[in-house]
Amino acid sequence: MSDPKAPVAHPTLPGFIEMGHVDVDAGSIWIGDGCYVLKDADEKRPTDLGEDWHGICERFFGRSGYRHQQIEWSRWSGARERDLFDSPEWKAWVEKWGLRHPDTHKSDTICYAEKHEAMQRHYERYSAEHPFQPTSVDTGFAQFNHDLGHAGMGVMVSTFYGDGTYPVYVEYGEGGRPRRVLIDFDPGAENELVRGSPADIFRVLSSHYPELASGDRNIAPMCRKISDIGFPDLSAEAA
Repeated sequence: MSDPKAPVAHPTLPGFIEMGHVDVDAGSIWIGDGCYVLKDADEKRPTDLGEDWHGICERFFGRSGYRHQQIEWSRWSGARERDLFDSPEWKAWVEKWGLRHPDTHKSDTICYAEKHEAMQRHYERYSAEHPFQPTSVDTGFAQFNHDLGHAGMGVMVSTFYGDGTYPVYVEYGEGGRPRRVLIDFDPGAENELVRGSPADIFRVLSSHYPELASGDRNIAPMCRKISDIGFPDLSAEAA
């Protein structure tokens, strides 16, 4: 029988030992020294944090690329809908089901199914002919700066998988001091990692952007796992 108090090693990184867990209810984690954030009542709050939680989120989403990504996605999605409503197929569907004549309107159930199928066909065709091509990608990461403007106050990282409880692992060095810390947002998964230069990583993430983009970053089908997408190895060793 195994000892329940025995250290638990990371499933794929055996040098890391599970030492705790962190709960997430806002889809993100702050990493930084508490002394910069938890001030006494008479001390000035760091400017870059904003006045409240809303201010922190504004900076986080703006710097991580999420805000700009959503603007681009909304514009593309709007163009796609306008193209749908102007299409002959859609106008024919409207005439067929009598939407311009409420007295002859047919079954809502049949009407909805027909409408949904028509929309899906058009969206698939439009996406193939006019693929979404973003100029930025949501990195899920943002640096927060000290009042003097230099980096170091802390960073925020999105979990990308929404809320939950995530294990924290520690790798110890000589003398028993913590050497590295790992927060695993996908424990136990054998993920394919994006390898290569920053430009390579950005290019690969951008190529999968239509599948990652979503108005709700907690929707699992839209925020697919790296292991599901299957990123290639772009490192020099693999070339």
